This record gives sequence, structure tokens and C-alpha cells, in this order.
Amino acid sequence: MREHERSPLDKLEDLWERVPSPETLETAWEACRLGYACRAAEQQ
Repeated sequence: MREHERSPLDKLEDLWERVPSPETLETAWEACRLGYACRAAEQQ
């Protein structure tokens, strides 16, 4: 992973710090899953 790229986990932590609510966590988790899915698709 390149240094300037932030991992989905970093983004999840940022969202959690900003608004610590179950809704935000759920949205961030979806974004995290989508991010990994996109990354996996690119590598195939």
C-alpha cells in the first residue's frame, strides 16, 4: 500500500472519533467493506 493512501480502517477510526454513534459506525463499516471489495476487484 502506498504511503499517501489511507486504509479503510483509518477512515473508520476517523469517523468513529468524529461521531461515535452506531449509525456512523454502521455506515463506516459498509464503506470499509466496499473499499476492500473494490481493492480486491482491482487486483484480479
